[in-house]
Parts: sequence; structure tokens; C-alpha cells
Amino acid sequence: MPTTSLEVSGTISATSFYTSGTVRVGGNGAESCSTPADYGKNRYNPATGHMQVCVPR
Repeated sequence: MPTTSLEVSGTISATSFYTSGTVRVGGNGAESCSTPADYGKNRYNPATGHMQVCVPR
């Protein structure tokens, strides 16, 4: 199990993850949420202070 911090710019894909600490989700609320490929994405909108999940409409 890795014990070093990971700096990433881009996309990470995983089937699951475990943390014994906190998880921080960043974003600016402008991330795409308009195509079927976006469904299920999670994002943080700092303007509203809400976590958002892309769902089909």
C-alpha cells in the first residue's frame, strides 16, 4: 500500500478506494455535466458550497 502523497493533473480511474483520513474534492463548479459520459461524476461547487452529482435529466 503506497504511503506517499500523489499529485495528479488529469483523470484517475479506480473501482474503489480506501482512506483512513479525509478526501478533498476540488473544482470550480464549471466542470462538464451535460453528456452521458459525465453521468455519475462528483464535483464540488464552491459558489454554492454543495457537492453535486451528474445525473441524467
